Parts: sequence; structure tokens; C-alpha cells
Amino acid sequence: MVSTGIPLLDDLLGSGYPEKSVILIEGAAVTQRERLGYRFIDAGLARGDFCLYVTRLSERDAELEGRANGLRPGHSPSWIASEGGDLKFNLDELGILSIDIKALLDRNSARKVRVVLDFLSPMLILNPAETVYSFLSQLLANIKQRDAVLLGLVEPGMHRQEVVATVEDLFDGVIYLGAPEEGENATLLTVKKMRGVRLPLGAATSRIEWRDADAADPDIDRSRRIAVLPLASFVPDPEDSYFADGMTDELISALSNISGLSVTSRTSAMKFKDAKKTVSEIGKELNASVLLQGSVRKSEDRVRISVQLIEAAKDQQLWAASYDRNFVDIFSMQSDIAQNVASALRVTLLKGDKMKLRKSPTADPEAHALYLKGRSFELRDTQASLTRAGKLYQAAIRKDPGYALAYASLSWTTLLMGWWEMAPPIESFQRVRELATKAISLDPSLPEAHNALGWALLGQWNFMEAEVEFDLALALDPNSPAVLAGKANLMRHKGRLEECDSLSRRALEVDPLSPNTLQEVATNLLYSGHTDEAIALHKKVLEIDPEATFARENIGLAYVRKGMFDEGITLIRESIRMQKGFNVGYVTDLGYALGKAERVGELRDLLTETLEWQERTHRGAIALTSIYANLGENDKAFEWLERAFEEHSGYLPVIAYDWAFDRLRQDPRMEEMIARVGLR
Repeated sequence: MVSTGIPLLDDLLGSGYPEKSVILIEGAAVTQRERLGYRFIDAGLARGDFCLYVTRLSERDAELEGRANGLRPGHSPSWIASEGGDLKFNLDELGILSIDIKALLDRNSARKVRVVLDFLSPMLILNPAETVYSFLSQLLANIKQRDAVLLGLVEPGMHRQEVVATVEDLFDGVIYLGAPEEGENATLLTVKKMRGVRLPLGAATSRIEWRDADAADPDIDRSRRIAVLPLASFVPDPEDSYFADGMTDELISALSNISGLSVTSRTSAMKFKDAKKTVSEIGKELNASVLLQGSVRKSEDRVRISVQLIEAAKDQQLWAASYDRNFVDIFSMQSDIAQNVASALRVTLLKGDKMKLRKSPTADPEAHALYLKGRSFELRDTQASLTRAGKLYQAAIRKDPGYALAYASLSWTTLLMGWWEMAPPIESFQRVRELATKAISLDPSLPEAHNALGWALLGQWNFMEAEVEFDLALALDPNSPAVLAGKANLMRHKGRLEECDSLSRRALEVDPLSPNTLQEVATNLLYSGHTDEAIALHKKVLEIDPEATFARENIGLAYVRKGMFDEGITLIRESIRMQKGFNVGYVTDLGYALGKAERVGELRDLLTETLEWQERTHRGAIALTSIYANLGENDKAFEWLERAFEEHSGYLPVIAYDWAFDRLRQDPRMEEMIARVGLR
């Protein structure tokens, strides 16, 4: 028997599919059906087995999709892909495809074989039923002559029912993936038929819950969670002051490439720069069992890094070493440190981990230095610093046009400028897509590029593609707070608040002291109705960073929700002043707060100020929508809402749930706009 990848289904089928069987997976639940295909590959696939995945995707995209759907690194199916890969196929040339598949199977005739076909749906659409039937008959007969199992994936709703019924007769088993009924969270599996398996009585209609808990979601093992503390800097040249923080950042990235480790994020770890706390205290606050401490010295073209690995609870050294290299060898030094850390912690490096660690982002030391300087400015997160970071990344790209990470970082700074409307959103998001796509073309395994692309697609309201990119980024870096925050935002827009909360809390596990991550969780709590808990978490943000205007503003919004109008409005106004500029989101919330408090005079004054700002900058339409809505002037509000749509404001998706637009939701025009944005 061959495992299905779903334990409950294996139990029902008697530990899985019978040997030499061909199984059809039907159903409307697209994502789960594809995930079952990948999990089928991964469940018990042994070294020496041969797996063939015939797909419409390119080889690169198929592998990334596989990782996003639970395929672990280290298993390497052979792909027949429609674009790229060793072989190509055309769905209109089924005879050639049949020959290609047979050739690969013949070449691997002595091995156990698994085959997955994920192109059956378009094949049924593009070809006459008799042609498809003939092709599948030949293919399945060929499979049955071998020690092989084939899994076919098809969406029956796309085809005439009689065609699907005819195709079903060719397969030994048919399993249906049904969409959940109202009030259910799980996708349900129904066994329609299964030859060669003694099913329990009534199994043909048994419904098996398949929850995400069954999937290979990355669990965070605290016993293998490591925090890299900021490296102490012994750099004589003040111009090189950025260097130690850059090395800390890159060591975190290198260690994050090791599948068996969970690495605390940079944001939280940097809180302990120059901190006077014990190792055990730091470990407890970062929720990490092991700390990496060290120092960096740089003199002209030489770099020396000394590091030690410490068990936090016992303050006991586990390993220590020093590395002295030329600056051009900095990436090999980081790789050596990461591999030695893994060895000291008895973590096995997978083949994919080793490949990632050996990879050098750039061979040009000047480009690398420019990139590190850019990172130091990017992390300051102001308009001026983001602009400076962007220029440094551009300079790095000019030095090395193949520097994928520099393209990805430039795409991120461009995204932040557009997201906060420091630059026109339409042009910014399009530029982000171009830069991120370029980065992906240079290095498809770069999570930072997929993340930036996901955020840009989110800003362009392309929610389906955004979710794909976030999932790909999470497959490549399961514990990235930025990616988890991106997908959490998407889930909030789509009203999937439980998933939003789960993603936010996962981010908090690896980034426990990050104001941004804390704010993400707190914001979700606020919009989920947990107002007091949201206030407490936002106050924790202010303890860490008293200048965190977003936390201050959200506490004000929470006070307004509790009817504490004076306190709430004061905090929102303070946040606007502290920003030293016009923040569209804060003004949107102030319009709501003043309307809720029935301070019509102040709301009129805010309208005048906002109209003047909009006339100068041609931005802020969404804030004017809120102000007019809370003045009760719905026609004017919808005029500006249409303008916000034309400007492609990154804030527009919040109209589906944000309280600032409550007074418009009874108007049918609001539902039309929500649908145009893509949230229905």
C-alpha cells in the first residue's frame, strides 16, 4: 500500500492506495486538491523511487508550488512541464505527450514509480472526449504494467458530467474533495469508489475532515530556536559603522536557510544591542534556547568575526570560533559559521540547505558594501531614509546587474513608499512588480522577492495571485515576520480573521519584541472586537518604542470604540502631529472618530485641511471618503471613493470592514465598489 498523505484517509483505505493503482481526485476545492497531489509525492517517497509530475506549470513554478503545498526539500520529482524543464508538452498533442511519459517510465523501469497528472481539467476542455479516453486508456494500461501508482487531479465542475463519469470508469478509485458546508472549517474528502480495497460499510459516503493541522505546517521548536545578538563593532572608520549590523543581518539570513532551525527575527534581536541583561534574561524574552554572540572587526579589505554559541538557560558556551578572511570571501565565512552552528546543535543539513548556504548573492564586494549601507538606511523606515536606501540599492545594481537581493530590496523600499502614499501608489506598485519579477528571474528561491511581489499584488487588489506569492515566500522562509504579516493582512481584507490571527501569532513567536509584529496582532484583535486586549498589546508596543505612532493611533481608535471620545481623539491627533506629515490612514480614522463623537465643526475643519492637502499632492481620496461619509454626505463620499479607486489607493480594501465607512454600507453602491476591488 502507498500512503495518501492524509492519515485518516490511509486508515479508511487500509494504509493507503493499493500497489499498481490509478486514482482520480475530483472536487471544487482547488488548493486542497493540488496539495493532496504534492503530499502524495512526499508521503513515504523513498530514496531510489521515481516520481513523475506532469504539470502545466514551469519546472521552477512547479517546484515552488510544491514547497508551498507541503513538499519537503530533498525530494526531487522529475517534472514534465509546459514551459521550461527538460521536456515540454502541448495539450493538443496528446500522442507526443504519451510517448514522452512512456520514455521516462521505460528509463526507470526497475524502480517504484509514482505519477501525478495535474492537467486533466484543461485536457478535457481542449480535446474531444474520445481522444481523452484513448489517451488515458493507453497511459493507465502502461502504468498498470509497472510497480506504480498514478494520481490524477480533475475539477468536474468544468466539464460535462457524462464525460467525467466516463473517465471515472478508467480509474481504480475516485475520491472527491468537497467544499465545506456553512459553518465548517475543513475541506471534506468523500470516497466515491475504490477497487481492490475492503472499505468499511458505508465508506462510499464517508466524509473525512481534512484540516490544515494535517498539513506540514512549520512548527516552531523552541529547543532549536536561536537568536543572533547584534555583533559588537570594532571598526576604526566611522564610515563603516553600518558594517556590524549588516553582518548580524546576514548571519540571521544564513541561519534561516537551515530547515532544522528556527531563528528569531532581526527586529527583536536588535533590541538587545548594548543591553545590560544576562544571557538567560535575553533568552527568555526572545523565547530562544540558544544565543549567538560575537564581534566583527574590519580593516581595509580584511574582516574578522569571532562568535560563540551559548545555551541561554545555563549561560554555558556550546561552541566558539574566529574567522579571518578577505572581504571578498565574506559569504563563504557566513556559510561556514552557519554550518558550524548547525553541527554544534546537532542539526542535520539537508541537500537544499547546503545549496542555499553555498550560494553567494554577489561576487562584487563593492556592490555588497552598497547593499549593506542601503539596508542600514531602509531599517530607519522614514521617507528620507527609504529614498536614500533606494539610491544605494540602485548603485549596487549598477555595480552588479545580476544582484537579485538588491533588486528585491529596492522593490521593498519602493513598496513602502507607495503603500504609505509617500509616492503615487499606481506607479509604485507597478514598479515593485517589475523589480520583484526581475529578482525572481535572477533567483527564484528568494523569499524577499516573492514577499514584495505579494504585497504589490495586495496593493493592486489582485488577491488570488498575492496569496500564491505569500505562500511561495512562506515555503521558502516559513518564519519570516514580513511574509506572515503580508498574508495576515490579506486574510483580514478577505474577512478570514481566524487565519489572520494565527499568522500574526506565528510571526510573534519568532519576532516577540518587534513593534510591527506586535501591532499586527493587536490590530487584528481590535478589528475582531477584542478591544481591551488590543489596547494592552498596543501599550506594550509603546513600552518598546515610545515613538510608535501607529500603536498610539490605534489605542485612540480603540478608545473611540469604547465611547472614550476625548481620550481617543487626543491620541489620534497626537499621532498625526508626531508623523510630521499627512498620514492617510490616521486622517481616515480621525474623520471616523470626530463623526462618532458628533464634533461636526472639527470635522468640517478637517475637511478643509484635507482638501487643501489633496489639491497640492493629488493623494488622500480615501481620507476624504471617510470625512464625507461621517458628515452624512454620501454622494460626496462616493465621488471620492471613485477617485480612490482610480488612484488605486492601497487603503481601499479596508472599506470592506473598517468602521470609518460604516455609514456607507447600507448604500448598494458600497457593495458594488467592494466587488470591483475584488473582495466579493
